[in-house]
Amino acid sequence: MFGLPKSILRKLQMLYFLDEQESYTQSRLIAEQINVQNQTVLKYCRELNEKCVQLFPEKELWIDTTTRYGIRLQRENTNFDRLISDLLIETLTYALFSQLIYQRQFSVTEFCERHQVSLSKVRRMVSRINDDIHKYDLHISVSHNVKIVGQEKNIRGFFLLFLVYVGFSQQLIFSLDHAVTYRQIANQLAMRLKIEPNEYALNLLASWYCINELAINNNYHLEVEGTRNAPSELKNWSAADWKFFVDMLTNFELIEISSSEQIVSADGLRWIQLFEAHFRLLTPAEKDEIHQQFYRTSWVKQLQFYHAEVYDIFQPWSVAIDWKHSFLGQQFTKFWQEYDQGSEGDELLKTRSLLNCYNFMNTEQLLPTVKLFMYSQYPKRNQLVMRSKVQRCFSGKYNIQFCREAIEADLILLTETINQQNIQGNQPIITINRSLSYGDLSSIEQAINQLLA
Repeated sequence: MFGLPKSILRKLQMLYFLDEQESYTQSRLIAEQINVQNQTVLKYCRELNEKCVQLFPEKELWIDTTTRYGIRLQRENTNFDRLISDLLIETLTYALFSQLIYQRQFSVTEFCERHQVSLSKVRRMVSRINDDIHKYDLHISVSHNVKIVGQEKNIRGFFLLFLVYVGFSQQLIFSLDHAVTYRQIANQLAMRLKIEPNEYALNLLASWYCINELAINNNYHLEVEGTRNAPSELKNWSAADWKFFVDMLTNFELIEISSSEQIVSADGLRWIQLFEAHFRLLTPAEKDEIHQQFYRTSWVKQLQFYHAEVYDIFQPWSVAIDWKHSFLGQQFTKFWQEYDQGSEGDELLKTRSLLNCYNFMNTEQLLPTVKLFMYSQYPKRNQLVMRSKVQRCFSGKYNIQFCREAIEADLILLTETINQQNIQGNQPIITINRSLSYGDLSSIEQAINQLLA
């Protein structure tokens, strides 16, 4: 992404992989996961730990490397934001883009001298960047000057994506003499656009304002039209500048779509119709959410930013969806096969659709359903207590349902010794104590896991 060095991307990949592990992992497995040698994994661990020592209090974030057990990420009440931002800001890629935001073209010789790099290294980096940004119809050329070319709306939009990805980089935006002014205007815009003025929103607004203000002052004009004049505090801004500024924030779901806009589309209606046929009826608010997504999608496609990596920046999709979920997995496959006719294999829409289905389902529907039958001669009250204990124990793991007949069950529980040949079916049978001990519950879970494997 953004033509960043592979070493940085692999370090990030390693961090996220380690964060998903429950215990120590052998370096060999990590190396296979990120496609490097074992020694490279250990080198990355040393370099990341050196960075963590600089950024975090002791034992808040570090990578524990042992010869015997392997490698484990230790993280206490913090996240990766500071670490990732610091790693990205130190790259030559960041230096190039941060200068392009201020100067659409500049001397390559001066850039090389400032950062103590060779011209050949800059050319290799730019070639790598161009491989990534061509999808946005952008290109960076290197001759006597470094220069970025493309449609103005794509250049401005791309700069915003970059700043959001690196965490806004206050070193870039707020090291200017205009820092106080930018911050004041960000607060005014938050109030005008009805955005909560938290730190994230203010940084984003200040960054987006900075990008547009610099472009306008350097006489770069948008190829779009606008209908509403810009607010008085935005001097020299045209109606087109203001419209694009608001549209970009709106269509990446940072501010709400006006209720007065006509956002119902044929694609949205068809999606809702098929969802309700395969899953459940949607509420009016849920239908409106789907229509808003399709409305935003149509706008983003015009901007040529319809790519998964763009949405990952604003709304990371790291939701772990287990396709063993019998209901969601099977129903979504049928739903998508029917909807996909005519959508030309839109993988981004498929991912968004899967997440919508995931979000709109009840918790019970997302869990694997396991049907149990309990045979017991104990009083009904005792049986009810045992059933409740089983359901509570596996709440959040499985959707446990107790059947009336043994033939309907996946697993049978017994509290006394009987002739098992009298029980119809070939389901696994587990004999348990009426106290339902830890050992009993472990045996039940082991049997369930074997059923679902």
